Amino acid sequence: MAERAYRWYLGDNDLGMPIASLGDGGCFDGLMSDRANLNQGAESVLAFQPACAAMARLAEFVGRQSGNQQRQGDAVAT
Repeated sequence: MAERAYRWYLGDNDLGMPIASLGDGGCFDGLMSDRANLNQGAESVLAFQPACAAMARLAEFVGRQSGNQQRQGDAVAT
């Protein structure tokens, strides 16, 4: 679910248009029927930040799980 929400910001939305920028952390206010609302209010930027933090935590967790599985596989192989 976190990944789906994150992808929405990056363009996996009804318009296929990114509304957030990973470069500067900016985020448009939302989607209109035919375009993005180009305002960048504090609420939008602050909503995008937890999505970025959740994806960073998810990537860290997956990395740890992958490392644990590899170590377990190494132990079985020896």
